[in-house]
Amino acid sequence: MNWTEIRPLNGSQNDGFEELVCQLANKELIPNKKRFIRNGKPDAGIECYCVLNDDKEVAWQAKYFTSSFSATQWAEIDSSVRTALDKHTLLTKYIIAFPINPPDARLPRQKSMREKWDEHVSKWKNWAAQKNMSVEFVPWWESDIIER
Repeated sequence: MNWTEIRPLNGSQNDGFEELVCQLANKELIPNKKRFIRNGKPDAGIECYCVLNDDKEVAWQAKYFTSSFSATQWAEIDSSVRTALDKHTLLTKYIIAFPINPPDARLPRQKSMREKWDEHVSKWKNWAAQKNMSVEFVPWWESDIIER
């Protein structure tokens, strides 16, 4: 796939990627799924989510970042996570989709994207714990999206 040529929605490739992620999310086999909800904008940190039979939530966020993330992009992801934790107090799983596979070169004195992901997940889990929440953070990398 050439993600830079994804079909736009409403004139926006970002919106096109978000729609693709939401359509794939709606097709996921989620145990105890009661209903699926697609958000418009603003989205409270999530594009779509499933409400489970116990009213807990599984949510998706799409980030149309096609290369290794800049500090600004990491801050944007952090902001989405923080907003989702603030607005969706029944959240138990937060899936973030990206049209890239994470580099993991393991070069001396340099953190790979995968290592940065792991560090951010630790930070997000701490944010959730401060709200008495237990949230699993799962990436959907490029290969995960293509598989779906």
